[in-house]
Amino acid sequence: MQSQINSVDGVVVNSRGVTDVTTNNTSPIYRYKFSKEFTENLYNFSKINKGQDKDLFKENWNRWKSSNDNLITCEVERLKGIGCDGDIEEKMFRSSRYYFTKKKEANVPKKRRKYVSLDRDFIEIIDSHISDNIAELKSPKLLFKDFCEKNKEVITQEIDRMFEDDEFDRDEGTNKIKKTYKNRCYLFSTKK
Repeated sequence: MQSQINSVDGVVVNSRGVTDVTTNNTSPIYRYKFSKEFTENLYNFSKINKGQDKDLFKENWNRWKSSNDNLITCEVERLKGIGCDGDIEEKMFRSSRYYFTKKKEANVPKKRRKYVSLDRDFIEIIDSHISDNIAELKSPKLLFKDFCEKNKEVITQEIDRMFEDDEFDRDEGTNKIKKTYKNRCYLFSTKK
């Protein structure tokens, strides 16, 4: 049985896979990818028609196919040239309908706010309150409520200090103190 050999873009292609002209390594292709230009066009079409029912999507697909006939023909020839078999236009439709319409945009990471730590003396006040009151086996919620009632002035000073140092909201300061207090309670409870 004689294998058919084609040359595409400086790469020799035979029936078993792709052989690079420079290295003569044969490796079979299991996944044929669309060209970058075609992928961008298909992606744009998919995003425009996202969320449509199947019939309307199919109708728009046929219109898009007829208006981009040259692009599709070139892509089909390219894929067949490197050994892709099967219904390539059906693969294009499935990629558009079921992959690109569901693909999410790349997430841009949020800029992190500068970390603001609590004053060491304030943390020592928290620790002493917890060590004095943890023996009563109160929940962290009740311990924090008791701490707030007994140390209103110290808490206000600490929130003011955080507010001066950075662009820190007072509610964020209160939440930070509450979170720190509960974390310190957890540390004390695990030390037993």
